[in-house]
Amino acid sequence: MLTHLGRKSGLPREVVLEVVQHDFETGSYFVAAGWRGKADWFKNIQSNPEVQVMVGTRIFKAETSVVQMAEAVSIFHLYARCHPFAFRGLSYLMMGEMLQPVQYDCFWFAHSVPLVRLTPSHLNLTRKEDD
Repeated sequence: MLTHLGRKSGLPREVVLEVVQHDFETGSYFVAAGWRGKADWFKNIQSNPEVQVMVGTRIFKAETSVVQMAEAVSIFHLYARCHPFAFRGLSYLMMGEMLQPVQYDCFWFAHSVPLVRLTPSHLNLTRKEDD
């Protein structure tokens, strides 16, 4: 779950996103900005890239950045090869086209759907307390 600030209101907003990839070395997570980058959360992080991320029971502050095209294509291609049915479904949902898990289609997908890196701001992770 991503907690970010509304670009107009300045109030905290939350959205649940699917992780496309997790870089275990840096702790970064990669998420796709659906609806061709028109999602409110994506617009909000462009105004304020400082966010809070919750993955499982871990909560941490992070900085957001849009991934450069070549890296995005590579990450989407790896995701598509590992999860071909999910990739087809997501591409249909987000783009109206059922793309195949091949390099060219991942290139097309990356041009239409921005990929966002969530990089932890610090290494101290906290755990969500049980309610």
